[in-house]
Amino acid sequence: MVKVREALRRGGCPVCRVASASARRYLWGFLYEQVNDPEVRDTLRRSRGFCRHHAWMLTQFYDTLGVSIVHHHLVRDLAQDLRAVAGGARGLRPRAPARTQPCPACRVVRQSEQNALEALVQRLDDEQVRAGLAGDAPLCLPHLLAAWDRVPDAAALRRLAALQVSALEALGRQLEEFIRKQDYRFRHEGVSAQEGTAWLRALEVLAGSDPLEDRRPGEPGG
Repeated sequence: MVKVREALRRGGCPVCRVASASARRYLWGFLYEQVNDPEVRDTLRRSRGFCRHHAWMLTQFYDTLGVSIVHHHLVRDLAQDLRAVAGGARGLRPRAPARTQPCPACRVVRQSEQNALEALVQRLDDEQVRAGLAGDAPLCLPHLLAAWDRVPDAAALRRLAALQVSALEALGRQLEEFIRKQDYRFRHEGVSAQEGTAWLRALEVLAGSDPLEDRRPGEPGG
């Protein structure tokens, strides 16, 4: 719950924030502690590396040697599998070199999302949770839907809906003001910081956080 509280303070969907931080911590630990671990290497062989999103997140840590070591083995394994296809018997349709296991970073993210959702829905009466969800840290629609069946009862669902409504109405007013102030007659009023970012927060509240945000340089759990 400590991580969820920190995410609530940061603003934006708290579950997206927790999931993003968990992926960064996992990948940082992988690069600096597990590159040569045989068990981890075997897991990556079965998943054929990371998914596109998490593979590119590796670049934020500037460990070009670690990335090179891991991907040297993965590239070599893929070439070996394709070499077997290229030299195989004619007339038989060969199998594709598929992933037999999902991206390991995605598994970490899914678990952190589940933990964060459980923590939130069990604490809808907590003052900080209520203030965050009703203010600058509403759940994005994908995580709101994921939370729906976890909410313990109908009364709690109504509370959750009411908190989200408060946040969405405030966002709607900020969007309205931003749009209004694009008119030359009102431009002199100036756009506030909240109004200026309202369009980005509208994207997040409907679709989830920006995946490119995960790739910014910084601390592993940031």
